[in-house]
Amino acid sequence: MVNRYKNASTSKSHKAVTLSDVAQRCGMAKSTVSLALRGDPRVMASTAQRIRALAAKMGYDPTPHYMARRLALLKHGVRLVNRVVGLLFPPAVYAAPFYARLLQGLVEDLTANDFNLIAGCFADDIKRTSIYHLLARGDVDALAFYQEAEILDPLVAQARAIAGFGDRPIMSLLFPNPRASAVVANETEAMRQAVRHLLALGHRHFLLVSVDLGSADRILAMPRWRGVILALGDAGLPANHWHLLPLAGRWMDPLRAPHYLNIADSPSSSAATDEWSSRLVSYLRQRPEITAILTQNDAAALNIWHLLHQTGWRIPDDYSLVGFDDTDPMFDASGRNLLATIRMPLVEVGREASRILRQRILGEIKEDRTVCLPAQFIPRASVAPPSRHAS
Repeated sequence: MVNRYKNASTSKSHKAVTLSDVAQRCGMAKSTVSLALRGDPRVMASTAQRIRALAAKMGYDPTPHYMARRLALLKHGVRLVNRVVGLLFPPAVYAAPFYARLLQGLVEDLTANDFNLIAGCFADDIKRTSIYHLLARGDVDALAFYQEAEILDPLVAQARAIAGFGDRPIMSLLFPNPRASAVVANETEAMRQAVRHLLALGHRHFLLVSVDLGSADRILAMPRWRGVILALGDAGLPANHWHLLPLAGRWMDPLRAPHYLNIADSPSSSAATDEWSSRLVSYLRQRPEITAILTQNDAAALNIWHLLHQTGWRIPDDYSLVGFDDTDPMFDASGRNLLATIRMPLVEVGREASRILRQRILGEIKEDRTVCLPAQFIPRASVAPPSRHAS
């Protein structure tokens, strides 16, 4: 009788590559290879990279042994390095260029160094975030946030109370925080540059269209206000040469902002039809000495540009206009960005944050640290000398 199962029963099964196989190929002790694959800092970075590359080439998969290794380490009080960073961001992270550039910097550095990123949407209770179960299981080595300290502090306390997370590193993106590491940008000096440039053009009175002094978001604007005051002081001008108009929140939404200068061919901004638009126009008419407008972000500048155009004013003939972030351009018919702005080093902030977190996770640095990166004023066609006398 012909055995139709002969081939199946006699075929050689595939043998999985083991840690011992990798160690033998590397010519190193099994314990050294194990440490290198776990990212242990006791193995030189160049050696660890070579071991990981060879293990990947051989097809070594540590996943089947992961839980057993974790249990063994926990018995000896050793925390397993997962090479995973958690990120909690607003839902707009995938759509708004501002958040996407921060995310880009994080992803580029983490993936280049064999780390992974797990992203979840921000919530005021960490137990309601999509990555809470990963924190509770100890699968996340560090957390990164984009939130000011007064909102982030309760979340830090909640994360510290999770047994699976405990005292692991936390990173604050763009907001200084005494309870975490942080990477921030020098917004004060960049705004000082912008106002100095406008002063050199002949402007003397400035309108800051910004968040309300009494709002929870005021921390976003305070460093920028300081830059304006410093620049005025440099020029010997009193503080009453800058004016503040609180900004309606929807005017800062980049997904609502028009990005083209040709008003006739592009839809009117939905934000530019609300009550706040009347307030802005009325404010400018009552204060003819104002010739330059500085905004909270680029989206607000784009909305204001369209509103002023619809009102009969022109940029930069009647007002010079400056955005903030350099993420949302105002295109002319040739595709040239016309909006002067302050360029935030968003990708660089993400990369530096990743670098610090990796070093904290691997034990290369022991304490939290704050790094400040430079921001830069970018003059473009939306700023020019004032065409009418500034009082």
